[in-house]
Formats: sequence, C-alpha cells, structure tokens
Amino acid sequence: MIAEPEKRKIAVSSHDTDQTVLIRVTEGTQFAQFEAETITAFTNQQFKISKNADRMGLRLEGQPLSVANVPEMLSEATVAGGIQVPKNGQPIVLMADRQTTGGYPVIGVVASVDLPTIAQLVPGQVVRFKMISLTQSQQALADQKAQLKQIKQTFDVLNPKVSRKTATKISRLFR
Repeated sequence: MIAEPEKRKIAVSSHDTDQTVLIRVTEGTQFAQFEAETITAFTNQQFKISKNADRMGLRLEGQPLSVANVPEMLSEATVAGGIQVPKNGQPIVLMADRQTTGGYPVIGVVASVDLPTIAQLVPGQVVRFKMISLTQSQQALADQKAQLKQIKQTFDVLNPKVSRKTATKISRLFR
C-alpha cells in the first residue's frame, strides 16, 4: 500500500494579505548586467508569491524579467534574500535552505531588515521591490536595533523585577 503524500500546511501571515508589501533591496552581484528596462520592470511591478514557495525560495509570479542579454555564468554561493532570475524571467527570493545560484543572475538582495517580513509572506500575497543603497540598508538595520533597544529599556524601567525573573528562569535552563 502506498502512503499518501503529506499535505502542506498553510502558513498564516502577520501581514494583511490584501495589501502589497514593500520590500527594500540592494543591488545583486549581477545587477549591472541587467538592462535598464529590466531593472525598471523589477522595481515598478508587483509580484505574487507562488504556491511553489518553500524554505529554499519564494518563487514569484509576474511579468517575466528579461535575462536575454545577461551572459551565462558559473554557479556561485548565495545569501539569504538573494533574488535570482532564471531563464523563465520569474524571480526567486532565496531563503533559509537555499542552494547555489545554479548559474542564474542575481538582480538584488533583500535588505536584512526586511528579511523577516518577506519570510512571513504566504502564497498569493503581493510584493513590490524598492531599490536602496547599501548605506540605506545598513541605516535601516541600525534604526531597527535602536528601536528594539529603546523598547527593551522601557520594559526594564517599567518592570525591572519581571525582566530579571525571566532572565533567571532562562539561565537555569542552560545549567
């Protein structure tokens, strides 16, 4: 008797599924090899998260991006959030279980500050990309860290004993 394949569990997104989610990206390693029209198409259109999205990558659906004039390349290492464009022109955002690029050019890389956001999106949700500089990406991450630090300090001032109690309990777990 053949066992039935496991049904995929549908994730629940913390974002309004009817709203387009704006994701900031920096230039990818092959960014300069893409034509200006392709880069404009990448940043001006909305992409839908495909039902084939998984821990390896979020496959996107939209108007295909042209890779006709991008030269063939060797496979190379990748980073979380790298956005590769295979020959079919449908971008793939590489996620936690990603592999090498497989010779596909990388047009952009999701800003570190937006990685948790894009990772929580579910099939059917719509995203749009905004190009930012590396400096802007670093500043956005620094701003987020400062906000989190401020929240922690506010919590510690309001509830110093609760914070200490929790820390003590957690430290006991590691003894």
